[in-house]
Amino acid sequence: MTHKNTTEEGAETQSLQWTSELVRKFWNYQSRFPENYFTSLYGDEIAKSVRKYAPRQAKILDYACGTGALIGHLLRANFSVGGCDLSPDSVTYVRKVHGDHPSFKGAYTLDELLAGTEKFDVVVLAEIIEHVDDDALLRVMSGVRRVLLPNGLIFITTPNDENLDGDLVYCPCCNHTFHRWQHVRSWSARTLAKRLFSYGFQVVVADETDFSLIRNNGVARYYLHRFLRALLRRKQPHLMVVAQSVSA
Repeated sequence: MTHKNTTEEGAETQSLQWTSELVRKFWNYQSRFPENYFTSLYGDEIAKSVRKYAPRQAKILDYACGTGALIGHLLRANFSVGGCDLSPDSVTYVRKVHGDHPSFKGAYTLDELLAGTEKFDVVVLAEIIEHVDDDALLRVMSGVRRVLLPNGLIFITTPNDENLDGDLVYCPCCNHTFHRWQHVRSWSARTLAKRLFSYGFQVVVADETDFSLIRNNGVARYYLHRFLRALLRRKQPHLMVVAQSVSA
């Protein structure tokens, strides 16, 4: 469905419909600016959270790894880590940055990964599921199950109950609006748990959090901010979910 809006001058605009080719072009361009990625900003805190739930010496896949910032943090946490991404430019960059690390298990395009035989104890989906529609999400989760070992874990971060209209931008060349980070859907703990169950995963942990407060203010102030947000009934901006593959 195409949504129509208007500019201040009253001209009618349309919402951009993200095709696979547009998504690929968008993220190939964004790969030039690795410092802007969510995992570049908060990857250290995400890696600490992964360490709480992943088995020691687990083999981890960073699914849709972007420019590989989280891979670096996971390698420093003593995991064996591989990555995959839709963008060939990102895959090339990740291979260049981490290729010499002894615990790096390689970077692949999605097609290369699914054509191979690599299996992982944990698959991390950091800021991925807000970018895909139902059809694409089904393909993502089918791919995750193919590379995940039996009873393996998935670790997901995503914006918490995001208002998608809050980050709309307008392109004056094509007269379309789109989310500045290519988000197409919003998730809550409830809706995500329900969807994961339909894919054969049981939620172990669902935590509403704020990675930015942990990084900038330390643990004590983080929990103080969480308490104040709860008191004021303001939701945390980030959602972290750990789920386990349920054997058939």
